[in-house]
Amino acid sequence: MSRPVAHPDILLILTDQWNPRMLGCSGDSVVRTPNLDRLAREGIRFDNAYTSSPVCMPARCSLASGQFPHQHGFWNNFTGRKFPAERVTLYRQLREVGYSTAKIGKYHLFNLEPGEDHADHKAYYEMLGLDWAQELPTPYMGPYLQNEYTRFLQSEGVLKAYVDDIAYRFTVGDHHVVRPSPLTADQHIDGYVAQRAVEYIDTYPQDRPMFLCVSFPGPHTPLDAPEPYGSMYDPEDMILAPNIPARTRQGLDQNQIRQMQANYYGKITLLDDRIGQLLRALEKRGNRHNTLVLFAADHGEYLGSHGRLAKGGFHEESARIPMILNWPGKIKPGRASSSLVSWLDLHATVIQVASGEDSSSENSRSLLPICEDTEATTHDAVFSEIGNRQGFNYMVRAGRYKWTASGNGTESLVDVQNDPYETENLVQDSGRAGVCQEMKEHLLRFLMHDQENHAAGYKPLFERMGLQTAGRSDSYSFLRRRFYQVHGL
Repeated sequence: MSRPVAHPDILLILTDQWNPRMLGCSGDSVVRTPNLDRLAREGIRFDNAYTSSPVCMPARCSLASGQFPHQHGFWNNFTGRKFPAERVTLYRQLREVGYSTAKIGKYHLFNLEPGEDHADHKAYYEMLGLDWAQELPTPYMGPYLQNEYTRFLQSEGVLKAYVDDIAYRFTVGDHHVVRPSPLTADQHIDGYVAQRAVEYIDTYPQDRPMFLCVSFPGPHTPLDAPEPYGSMYDPEDMILAPNIPARTRQGLDQNQIRQMQANYYGKITLLDDRIGQLLRALEKRGNRHNTLVLFAADHGEYLGSHGRLAKGGFHEESARIPMILNWPGKIKPGRASSSLVSWLDLHATVIQVASGEDSSSENSRSLLPICEDTEATTHDAVFSEIGNRQGFNYMVRAGRYKWTASGNGTESLVDVQNDPYETENLVQDSGRAGVCQEMKEHLLRFLMHDQENHAAGYKPLFERMGLQTAGRSDSYSFLRRRFYQVHGL
C-alpha cells in the first residue's frame, strides 16, 4: 500500500473485555452496534484476531511495546511495578515522524495505590512519549483514587452515589451483579471518556497529524449499564451460546446469565453510541477521508461459556478479540478476513501508516497486506500467554487448530473450524498426535526467537581493544602499547 500524500490522522479505539461474537457485524442478531457495523462495512473485519494475553495489564503492555509477556515480563495484573517507560515504543515512534500523541482512558501500565492521583504521574506519561495524557480509573478502582473523573463526578454532585454503588458491588462479592448505574450515560466512565475525546478532536489544530488513542474501560464489569441502556435489552430475548452449561462454576443458572448478558449488551450499545460520537467528531474535523480508525479489545469475556465468567483462559470467548480497520480510499470496504492476526499487529500497522516504513517484526506484523488481499497470510501461527500461580500457560493457533499447554501439565487441542464452541478436547486422539507435535514446535520457535539477551552483540575484550591475535606476531608489543595508553605511561 503506497504512502498517502499527507500523514493521515490515526484514531485507535480500544475497549476492555469485549466478547468477539457480540457484534452485529460478527453475526449477533440481538445486540445493536450500528456504528461499529458501519465501520466494518466500510472497512475490513478480522475474524481470527487473538490477544497476546487474555488479561488486561500484560496485553496492554504488549501493545505499547510490541512485545509478548515472555519478553516484557509483565505476566498478569498483580505487580507493584510501573511498566518501564523505555520499553514503550509506540508513542515515541509516532512522535519521531511528526505526530502529536494523545491518549485518554484506561492505560493499565501500572497500578496505583489507594489515595493516589493519576495527575501525580505526569512525568511518567511524558516519558512514554505522550504529548497529552489523561489516564482514568476502571470503575472498581475509581473510589480508591483521585483523578479527573472523580473530580468530574464531584462537580456533578454524584460522587457519593458512584462510591456507594461500587461499595455495594464489593459487599455482595460479585463483580457480575446486575445493577444499573446510578449515573447518567454521560456521567458514566465510558460516556466521560467519549466526551473528553470529542473535545480533543474538536480543538486539535490541523497543522500536525493527530494520533489519538481512546481507551474505554467498558464493557468490562461491573454490569452497570446506565439508563436507558440498563433496560434496553430483555433477558428473555437473549440467545445463549451453546457452550453455557446449566450452572456456572459460581453456581449461576442460565436465567441469571441472561440477565447478565442483557446488561452487558447495554454496555456494548452504550459504547457503540459513543464511538458514533467520535466518528461524527472526525467528520466535523474535515479529515475523515484521510483518517485511519482502528477498533479492538484487549481480550474477551466468557459470560458463562464453559461455565466461566470474565477472562483469563484461551477459549474463543476470552482469547479471541474483535478487530476492525477503516481507512476511506485506502482500505477497500465491505470485507472480512479469516487470516490469523495478533493484537500486537496493531502496533506495526500504526507505525507503518504513520511513517510509510514497514517495521514488522516476528511479533508484530503490519495488517496492510491483508487489507489489500484478505487471503494474504502474515502469520503461520499466533500466540497468547499468561502467567499465574500454576506457572506459565500458552496458546498456539495455527490453521484450523488451537493447542494450549498449562503450567500444571495439562494440554488441549481443539478443531476451531469444526468445533467453534470448543466442546471436544482432541489431545488424546492418536490421529492428531502429529498436529500436537507441530503445535509444540510452533511454541518452541516462538519462545526461542527474539528473547531479551543483554549479551547480544557483545565483543570480546581483545576485539574491543583492536587486537586480532590471528596472524599478529607482535601481539605482546601491541598490548603493552594499549596498556600504556590507558595509564598515560
